[in-house]
Amino acid sequence: SSVLECLIGKNFLPKGITCRPLIVKLNQVDGIKEYAMFSHQPSKKYTCFAEVKAEIARCSSEISDVPVHLSIFASDVVNLTFIDLPGLRKFAVDGTAQKIENIVRAFIEK
Repeated sequence: SSVLECLIGKNFLPKGITCRPLIVKLNQVDGIKEYAMFSHQPSKKYTCFAEVKAEIARCSSEISDVPVHLSIFASDVVNLTFIDLPGLRKFAVDGTAQKIENIVRAFIEK
């Protein structure tokens, strides 16, 4: 997540707490104030990236293989799509580590 944030130049990815894949689509658009939108909230524009971070944390707290889709529109990004996968865990209770590993493997095997 930290490497991806450096590439983008924005601090908006929660560290170590996400349990779902995050698909981020960067869209270069000139002449606008930067904003972000989630596919599960198609009518809401986020202009504060601290709120984007909070929304990612909120909807990524439960383990799921269904990705969260986020689009960022700004003039200082390149057109690029990337996937931020949950971090692998060595120790976890109730099979959490295995569930997350299965999600990650499913994405990287494609």
